Amino acid sequence: MIAWLSTPDFDPVRDKSVQGARPPKNGGRRPASTATGPMVRYMQEYELVISPWHRLLQRDFETFLKAAGDTGVHARPDRVDVRFRDATQGLVLAGITSTEPATVRFAIRAAIGQLLDFHQRAKGNPAKLIVIDDQPCKEDMELALVNGFGIAWRSGKSVDCRWPKGR
Repeated sequence: MIAWLSTPDFDPVRDKSVQGARPPKNGGRRPASTATGPMVRYMQEYELVISPWHRLLQRDFETFLKAAGDTGVHARPDRVDVRFRDATQGLVLAGITSTEPATVRFAIRAAIGQLLDFHQRAKGNPAKLIVIDDQPCKEDMELALVNGFGIAWRSGKSVDCRWPKGR
């Protein structure tokens, strides 16, 4: 492969008219397939970016759980952000994702995938909870709830939580 890429036969842009084309007039946004900046590709492993905000949200959530009387609170068991036992939900796997209001939906989508991965390896049928910083709008909350995920967010110095019906 490297030998082929090093030959004059390799030309990443076959249509030379595209190479110098002006960007589309859609506010400067380009579809991902024509992005000119770096693109992340997921091959065998996943990408995980942990900001200090993640650590602070996780710490605050663990403090909330202990104050609420939840038991068995464990951070990072088997790569799960937080695992705990809730009086009504039973065993819960929680994915912590720090957010800003503009990133809530993306964070929920990413957490769904992360929690499904954790759930696949878990014993039994634990509940899955997405924990974010910001209150989701109705549509974003429904994305989690209708797919069987609980969702929790900071609410002042506390945490507000919703669970799907029938869980």
